[in-house]
Amino acid sequence: MNPWMQTLIVAAAVLGGLGVSLLMPRGRTGGGGGMGAAFSVAALALVWVIWFPAARGWAAQQGAGEPLAFYPIASLALVAAVMTITRRNPVASALWFAAVVILTAMLYLVQDAQFLAAATVIVYAGAIIVMVRFVIMLAPPGGAAVSDRVAREPLLA
Repeated sequence: MNPWMQTLIVAAAVLGGLGVSLLMPRGRTGGGGGMGAAFSVAALALVWVIWFPAARGWAAQQGAGEPLAFYPIASLALVAAVMTITRRNPVASALWFAAVVILTAMLYLVQDAQFLAAATVIVYAGAIIVMVRFVIMLAPPGGAAVSDRVAREPLLA
């Protein structure tokens, strides 16, 4: 792997981490939503710059359109995963988690792993149902407490 590719991978990881960190909810003032989204989109664009030549080479080698389905689904799964951890509303977060599970199952189907896709959906669908049930049962009726509204500070850890 050439040094430019390594630099692009590190830049994508740093931009993605910074973007997700800025997207995290921060009390009543909110997070850096605009900047976080911009950094996250830039990281996803860098990942596409890294993946696209590999996808073309893989498609030419396999003689199939698997990368044409795999990379967009993987990108959507990454976006859904970020949305899962950055939502304040627990029900919305659970719905985004359901999207992550479905997209992961789709990735398994693209790779001809039907059993893993079915098992993932069956196991995690049950987990999502239980999670939503407990969220509805345990959520305080007056809204979230102050400690729940503020994201943890990863830099202070």
